[in-house]
Amino acid sequence: MAAIGSAIGLGNFWRFPYLCYKWGGGLFFIPYLSSLFLLGLPMMLLELSLGQLFQRGDIGVFAGIKPELFGVGLSSVFSAFAINIFYTYLIAIACCYFIYSFFPVLPWSIQKTQAYQDLRCTTGKLDGYGDKAILYDTFYKRPCQTLQVCNPKDFYITEEFFMKDLLGTLVQIKDTNTCEPFDTGDNISGYPGDDS
Repeated sequence: MAAIGSAIGLGNFWRFPYLCYKWGGGLFFIPYLSSLFLLGLPMMLLELSLGQLFQRGDIGVFAGIKPELFGVGLSSVFSAFAINIFYTYLIAIACCYFIYSFFPVLPWSIQKTQAYQDLRCTTGKLDGYGDKAILYDTFYKRPCQTLQVCNPKDFYITEEFFMKDLLGTLVQIKDTNTCEPFDTGDNISGYPGDDS
């Protein structure tokens, strides 16, 4: 069960439908299924058989076949470690979205866009918010949300949240509503537009 669980990864759910669409739909099933039956299943059975025969992990199995193959077992353990780092990263992103989903207004909400505020927000006095005129949402009867930082023609609000707030790979140029990807190679000295 563990071997099947590690063999059927997220690529089968995320990448495979995309690749089928991109490279000709159903025709892509022919090389996929032939690779699965001619390479994937025999290799999995070989791996299980060697583990059963030697009663050891990857490093011990390959060292038991021939001592010079110790590095092959070591590299398979390292590759499993690298894959686990990737999955940990994906789980962390999913956990962040789960926590943000409990906010009263989602950070990627349409309520933070200029189009929504032009349609639903007006300036005036709102009960419970003092005598000062504020920009409030006429539908929800509460103050309007702060607008998205980046130009909506460049990024959707969902992209802005993911790239700017969650990953930190998007930065706002100082005193503008322009955002651009942060590339450490081009910006060794700091953020774009930052003269300090």
